Amino acid sequence: GAPQKYVTGALAEGEIAAEALAGYLVAGRDKEALGDRREDAPAWTDYEAYLSHEPGNLTAEQLEEAMQKVMDEYAGGIRTGYQYSTVRLGLAGARILELRSMAGALTVSSAEDLYRIYELLDRLDVCRTLIAHLQARRETRWPGFGIHTDYPIRNDQYALFINSVLLDGEIRMLFRPLDSR
Repeated sequence: GAPQKYVTGALAEGEIAAEALAGYLVAGRDKEALGDRREDAPAWTDYEAYLSHEPGNLTAEQLEEAMQKVMDEYAGGIRTGYQYSTVRLGLAGARILELRSMAGALTVSSAEDLYRIYELLDRLDVCRTLIAHLQARRETRWPGFGIHTDYPIRNDQYALFINSVLLDGEIRMLFRPLDSR
């Protein structure tokens, strides 16, 4: 996507997601099976798992801080002057996966703790996706937003949409022409 899309795109996509969730919830009300089978729901199972973990020495806040540092230092953050390279992106991707794995051992004592863990997991997925997009575009399209030091100039081969989809835990890149007519 385009950096200029961040705010307006996020608002539009948030509205689409909210409408889809509302439709899902309304449809679920009509199914009696959901009423008394809370323990069978995936979210309930996750919550029970986090409750059963022995308290560790890491918190969601600490992992979030580590995530921010990884993205800042390896994926084109302010610390590197918004510059990144293929090697740095590879390191960032590996570290984000490590943090995601570590998040599975976190414990909760309240619904707020669980909320923080799910927010962390979501942000780690966003990091993985951003890294995949930066790796897929082998050029510097918007020098004011980030510079790929291995590919410092614009390449017209990438004058296209680069989208992604998460399938079976892997991010797959989709390349689409700008004009689909």
